[in-house]
Amino acid sequence: VLSREEDGYVVVWAEHKVDTLPDGAPKTQPGENIETAGESRTFEWLNLLRMDLRGQPVGVPHRITSQTGHIGQMALASVKHDRFDIYARDGADALAEDVGGRILRFSVREDQVDSPVEVVGSGVGLGSPSVLPGSHGEAWLFFEDSLERTRAVPIGAPDPRPSLEHALDDVRLGVSLPDEGWLGVSAARSLVRVRCRAAPPASSEAKQ
Repeated sequence: VLSREEDGYVVVWAEHKVDTLPDGAPKTQPGENIETAGESRTFEWLNLLRMDLRGQPVGVPHRITSQTGHIGQMALASVKHDRFDIYARDGADALAEDVGGRILRFSVREDQVDSPVEVVGSGVGLGSPSVLPGSHGEAWLFFEDSLERTRAVPIGAPDPRPSLEHALDDVRLGVSLPDEGWLGVSAARSLVRVRCRAAPPASSEAKQ
């Protein structure tokens, strides 16, 4: 659920269905292995519904991704009054190619959804992504890689590559602190505070 201030709210949720043959057996494609052992092949997609300030639906639910895709885990980020972004995990080829999933950004204006932009191309694990505000007005995307390590991407940075900071490996962030970064819990059940700052773009001399 995302508050739209004077306009009400936006609700985005995932639906899924098992893809079966007429006899009820799950469908599979040659060489395809999206689900783990013992699971049926499923499709996931995202829906959107606007609500007024009283929580009443405005219009009808609007499907924003394909019903034959594998997009179900996402995070919402407000950008401007008339626009918000959805950062969603696409797991279509996650296990088939053994490279992990990817994260796509969908920008939504009113009922128009722009073509998705790839933010992280591979290596994304099964956890849901999250978007948290930073200490200097910027926003950060956090996700788990295929080894369940937390990775960070500065949204809007000139070169938004996932960080490889070992300090984030076993930390799960959940609360933003004004001007102080974020609070999270480590694998040792310790409460930790994390600060991140986007690295400056590499100079032309460094690139050479």
